[in-house]
Amino acid sequence: SEVWARYFEGTPTRIYAIDSDAEGRNDVPLAAQRLKPFPKVKFIAGDSWKHAPQLLNELRGQRIGVFIDGPKLQHGTWLGLNLIALSSDVKFVAQHDTVEAALLSKEFYDGMASWNRTVLRTWMPAWRKHFSRLDNCSVDTNCGWGILIMAGIETLPMTRTVMAEFRSLNPGASKR
Repeated sequence: SEVWARYFEGTPTRIYAIDSDAEGRNDVPLAAQRLKPFPKVKFIAGDSWKHAPQLLNELRGQRIGVFIDGPKLQHGTWLGLNLIALSSDVKFVAQHDTVEAALLSKEFYDGMASWNRTVLRTWMPAWRKHFSRLDNCSVDTNCGWGILIMAGIETLPMTRTVMAEFRSLNPGASKR
């Protein structure tokens, strides 16, 4: 959130950061402290599954972009897809630190692929061909995970069939 705060500094853009310390590093107080100098950032200590839908409701009618850095793996993707399904105000969802293998279930990955909602996967060869040099790695090596960006329903509406298929997928034993 600090990167976004610095990028949008001096603009009317509001940023909401949610952190629950799910990784056990006790970094919630540190994150709150780091974001304190940015008046346009509201820090929320808690669960994204609870607070993000509440924010969508509070911000109804505004253009919303979502950047997920946690929950990780398929659970973060599932959160993003749920937020897209909840509101046409969500214009995009980006998820940090993900890669095809992180989506855990082939059924889930294939379902996402069939909806054509994903507009960018930075771990794909076409992206790496142009940008892997920034990480000092070759196109053929996995230099780390990437970013997944999915379009909102205003850009790519969810048909009833896709919505039913989405709701039927099981992201795993836990959504967190």
